[in-house]
Amino acid sequence: MEKEIKQKVLEIIEGKVLNNREIRELIIEEVFTYNEKYSSSFKERNQLVESIYNSICSYDILTPLLKDDSINEIMVNGHRAIFYEKGGLLFKCENTFESEERILHIIQNMVGKVNRVVNESTPIVDARLNDGSRINVVLPPASLGGAYSYY
Repeated sequence: MEKEIKQKVLEIIEGKVLNNREIRELIIEEVFTYNEKYSSSFKERNQLVESIYNSICSYDILTPLLKDDSINEIMVNGHRAIFYEKGGLLFKCENTFESEERILHIIQNMVGKVNRVVNESTPIVDARLNDGSRINVVLPPASLGGAYSYY
């Protein structure tokens, strides 16, 4: 369900210049249209809107982790293994990225905002983000199991 709604929203916004508020409103509209066929609770609809919005306009599944002030570190060991440290304990995130390409897109977005580049020829980057947090990225061929990054 989420993938279908996200795909439809992406098709609608393709080639258009919309601000985040307009994109959120479009997502809400599509979720409620979908809900007319398949009923879901208010909480489920809100979670769906947030998930799709974060996927399109933010850092996807990392967004809630990044917003949580009690989380000290986030470790992404490939698109299916996301861990975070909270209160001195290590937890595995229940969510995963849909693909390795998706996490690479998010990494490029993050490091690009601080004028850094990470790619095959420069596979390791350590940078300080605008909010003061640190990001460390290791990509293939320096990492053997996919994209690794720490926040």
